[in-house]
Amino acid sequence: MNTQTYIFLSPEEVCLKGEENEKLLKRQLDENERAKQQQEELKKQLEDMERAKQEQEELLKKQLEDMERAKQEQDAAEFVDKHREKIIEIVDHEMALVIAEDLNQQGLITQKVVTEIKNKPVKRTTELYKALDSGGLKVKSAFCKSLLEHSQHNSKLKRSCLKRI
Repeated sequence: MNTQTYIFLSPEEVCLKGEENEKLLKRQLDENERAKQQQEELKKQLEDMERAKQEQEELLKKQLEDMERAKQEQDAAEFVDKHREKIIEIVDHEMALVIAEDLNQQGLITQKVVTEIKNKPVKRTTELYKALDSGGLKVKSAFCKSLLEHSQHNSKLKRSCLKRI
């Protein structure tokens, strides 16, 4: 035998159930809205973190490039110092003047120094070295690069320079 039980609700009970459902539905909607807001906040935080990560990577890349450039300048300066006598011997007076003018155009030595080198009929390279010694790594590095450009006729010197910078 199949017995079914029926529950009869009064209109007040039906109304109460409807209000409870409405409150429950409203609470769920509020929770969903809060969850969406939290999700948006988390998304914004993630974007900010990604942006900060990119900035950090760019900063590190720049620092690495600066370190590499400093290392190259150091190597070039060491080459210029180590091979001073050979360079003075190889670089003719005309090349010394051309290199001095290059360094002047780069703002690394003054026109006064160029004029002093120009007025020396001999030992121009020795005069140029005086400016290099007072100019430091950057000037010596620029000298080495200029020397490479203007020493095409001396491949041995050029190969030796290229190994160091």
